[in-house]
Amino acid sequence: MLTALRRADLVVCYSSAVDRHLAVNGMVRRKVVPYFPTIVPKPSTRHAERPRVLFAGRIEAVKGIDVLIRAAREVDAQFVICGDGRRLGRVRALARSVGVEERICFTGWLAPEQLAEEFASASVVAVPSLWPEPLGGVGIEAMATGRPVVASATGGIVDWLVDGVTGLCVAPGDERALAQALNELLADSQRRLAMGVAGKDRVAACFSAEQHVAALAEGYRTARSAWRAAHGVSAVGQRGPGGALAQET
Repeated sequence: MLTALRRADLVVCYSSAVDRHLAVNGMVRRKVVPYFPTIVPKPSTRHAERPRVLFAGRIEAVKGIDVLIRAAREVDAQFVICGDGRRLGRVRALARSVGVEERICFTGWLAPEQLAEEFASASVVAVPSLWPEPLGGVGIEAMATGRPVVASATGGIVDWLVDGVTGLCVAPGDERALAQALNELLADSQRRLAMGVAGKDRVAACFSAEQHVAALAEGYRTARSAWRAAHGVSAVGQRGPGGALAQET
C-alpha cells in the first residue's frame, strides 16, 4: 500500500491530520480535499423535558463513549446514543453502574433521515474521541444542522471545530472537562444559538459539497500535470508512436 501511494501522481485525503501521516510516510504529492455533510438538515425541534446531548458513531473504546457515560453523572441532561458496536453491552452496563441508565437512550444505527431528526432535537453534540480522528465527520453534520459541538482536541477534529466559536474543545479522556464543557453550553441557550449559527457559516464557507468537488477537480488537474511531467508529455500534446508529439483533441 505504501509503495502504491508513494508512486501516485497525487494522494488525496480529507483532513490535515491524515495529511501529516501521509507526509511522515513519504508521500510528497498530496492534497487535502475537505469532506462535506451528507445528511439533509431538518428544522430545529424543542426539547420539552430537559436538554439533550447527542452522540453518534460506533460504540467503540476509541470513540470515548465510556468517558461520555461517566461525564453524564455530572450533567443534568438526557443523553441520546445513536450507533452500535462491540462495546454496546459494556456501555449499557457502565450506564447502570454509574447510575445514569434512566437518562440514556440507545437508539442503535439510524437511517440518515432519522439521524437528522436527532440532530435537530439535540442541544449539544458530543464527539469525545480518544484516538486521533481522521476527521470526525459527525461534527460537521452537527454544525450543518446548527448544533454546537463539544469534542476532543485530537486528529482532524481541530480542522472544523473552532474552540469557543463553533463549540468547545476538551482534552481527550478528561471526563471532568467534558462534563464542564457540556454544562457550560447547556446553561447558556444564547451561546448555543450563536455557536450554532457560527457552525453553519463555517460549514458553508469551508465544507460544502461544491468546495469538495472544486478541490477534487483541482487535484485531478494537478495529478494529470504530474503524470505528464513524469512521462514527457507536454501540456498541449502527448507522445505518439516513436516518441513523436501529437496534438490533443
